[in-house]
Amino acid sequence: MSYKNPEDRHKHYLLNRERILARQAGYYSRLSPAARKKKTEYNATHKAKNDERERLRYANMRVRVLGVYGNKCACCGEAEPLFLELDHVLNDGNSHRKNIGSGSLSLVRWVIENDYPKSIQLLCSNCNKGKVRNDGVCPHMNGQGGVHVV
Repeated sequence: MSYKNPEDRHKHYLLNRERILARQAGYYSRLSPAARKKKTEYNATHKAKNDERERLRYANMRVRVLGVYGNKCACCGEAEPLFLELDHVLNDGNSHRKNIGSGSLSLVRWVIENDYPKSIQLLCSNCNKGKVRNDGVCPHMNGQGGVHVV
């Protein structure tokens, strides 16, 4: 049965879960060992292709987000993309991650969907970790209105 609305598909699955699972189990039990092996190999190949496609999609989204936020650390100016991280300006990252999910992909998607909010900034790993360990202030800052102290 085909549903265009994912919610309808999910409702159908919940209402018919046991019957669907029984039908699937019957299908797999009737497969010959050679067909089972072929299906397993196909699934592994298919998963690898999907994983690679998702990695590329994430990399492209991350590059776009870094570009919008200036491609450098808002504190020290570090520009190496591997060192750059998204940071919550208001230090509310913990509660925010509980709402949207804890992975970096979740945050990158959220930033894009919410039109690159000003409550997010780019920091390098050092500034971000220093901010966490220094009560929300990067060690480069002296705490007096964000004056940079290098």
